[in-house]
Amino acid sequence: MTVARSRRRLARAALVAAGWLALGAPAGAAPLAPFDVCTDPGWHPIESSGRNVSTLAGSAAMDRVFAGSLQPDGAATVYTGRVTETRWAPVDGMGTVAVTDIALNPGAPVQTWVATFGDGVFGSTDGATGFGLRGQLVNGWATALAPIPGGVVAAFSEPAVHGVYFWNGTDWSPTGDSTTIETSLIWKLASGADGRVWAALDARGVWRLDPAAATWLQVGDQSLRGSTVLALAVDPKDPDRVYAGLGPALDAETLPYAQGVRTSGNAGLEWSAAGLGDMNAIPDLTPTSRPFVVYASAWGAGLRVSSGLVRDEKVHLVWRTAPPPPATRAAGFFNAVFAIVPPGQAPEQCELLFVGAADGVWARNIAGVIYRSVYLPTLAGGGRPAGAAVTTYPLAVPGR
Repeated sequence: MTVARSRRRLARAALVAAGWLALGAPAGAAPLAPFDVCTDPGWHPIESSGRNVSTLAGSAAMDRVFAGSLQPDGAATVYTGRVTETRWAPVDGMGTVAVTDIALNPGAPVQTWVATFGDGVFGSTDGATGFGLRGQLVNGWATALAPIPGGVVAAFSEPAVHGVYFWNGTDWSPTGDSTTIETSLIWKLASGADGRVWAALDARGVWRLDPAAATWLQVGDQSLRGSTVLALAVDPKDPDRVYAGLGPALDAETLPYAQGVRTSGNAGLEWSAAGLGDMNAIPDLTPTSRPFVVYASAWGAGLRVSSGLVRDEKVHLVWRTAPPPPATRAAGFFNAVFAIVPPGQAPEQCELLFVGAADGVWARNIAGVIYRSVYLPTLAGGGRPAGAAVTTYPLAVPGR
């Protein structure tokens, strides 16, 4: 692929993403009445949380949530607040950069990272203020971030420096053999508690880098390897469980593309279709504290939530429509979803789901959703003998 063509594709990617976001937002609203986001039912808008929100990130250890916008319109593009605060504030020193991703790493020398399209990567040592440009790849077109033990990795998509880099304390260094994934735009990075890093590529599927490995490994079958993966998430309690959201490639007008969600329970060795195959694109998804309960943004079709049906060690995700925020101008179009348990709270009491849209950030407590249990036998020899023990698994059924 020529450098000129790569630049055209990246410019188009920025325009596509901006087009997704530019759906209009209401004029300034009156200040919100105080509320408790954990105890008040339903959706609540977060005041002063930005416009055209494209990415969300948070950390219970830092008691902080961030929102970023890829579409500068003269206003601030990075906002933050405490996890249960109902009014956020713009981040000082970030100006009107086009934000592509945000990553948090509590306890690391640099705790908060912000990737921008064309202005480099910024970092804050105290987590919320004092952001400064990090490294020399200012024009590297940073597209994604993921925390790793003690630091962060960043994807740069400018042809001259294309690849995934880690922060060495003073500048950016390539991870593994970065030439193996240099031919395609990197839409998303994800990482697990085991230190593995995952990359979602345009028309090149999913790649994995193990700690201390020298080479990136493309995972999945031929169908996944030729697919565009827009969203990628690792289960917070099971680093072998990975979810991927698919969508159209940049050359979708000439290339057929796979749709829906894929999941792997063995670190990417095997993948299975996990529903939402009738959705045009899954730009973001987030696992929750409950096994196999995942919220996904289905582009143009609102929010979806899954429940896990497990039998004989095989997982099947059943998706349902989740109630969306009521007053969103961009009905059905949510660019970012993020779930977090506030500090000091138990997951069964308060787990907050944040969604980003054209008119800012909305939040609701999803711990109040009813989860019933369905008991499935572990079949042996085609059936379960009378009186044999039954292995039980939870089936999450969203409802009120």
